[in-house]
Amino acid sequence: MNLREIQSLETEQKIFSTALALFDAKGYDNVTINDICHQIGLTKGAFYHHFNSKSDILIMKYKFNENSLLKYYHSISADKPLQKLEKIIKRFLDYPKITSLEEMKSSFKVQIDSHYQEFVGGDSAVQKNILIKIIEEGQSTGDIRNDMPAELLADIIIRYKFGLYIEWCIKDGNMDITTLGQRDYDALINTLLIADKRKHSTDMKLL
Repeated sequence: MNLREIQSLETEQKIFSTALALFDAKGYDNVTINDICHQIGLTKGAFYHHFNSKSDILIMKYKFNENSLLKYYHSISADKPLQKLEKIIKRFLDYPKITSLEEMKSSFKVQIDSHYQEFVGGDSAVQKNILIKIIEEGQSTGDIRNDMPAELLADIIIRYKFGLYIEWCIKDGNMDITTLGQRDYDALINTLLIADKRKHSTDMKLL
């Protein structure tokens, strides 16, 4: 990598971090590209060399988080299916801790207004594929019910996560999303994902 490429990456990172700080302080809708450029002494031309719009900055942040989740998934590959599922769900519940309320609200607004795919709360290909792989593994070992497609079960988990994030935003962060989310996910997993195992156990007691 030559000096010009290094400088370009540094400028992109500066735009990225400055914009996120401004979004958090003033609100996404109240920050203009001019504000971002003025804060770091750049021209609008320089901004558009790296990003097409403000929303691209939020998308980049989300992609970073997706890549982090993928690396984490690979790091727990030796765990049993239900252990992996529990850890991935905990990552979902911890996500608000590594972002801000304003950023989360802005992310939803951008997605709704512009119909972005693979964005916060949406049908993320990375998140969904990870869940499908874990569920399929659990189905093969008999830990997870196999009378429903893995994709459907993954969709249900993601859809609940989406609703949980929305509720957190509506309440302006005034809820213990980790505790409530863990309670609900425990109920979801026990009644939905391994329901057939519970039924099998009940049937055995009746014999």
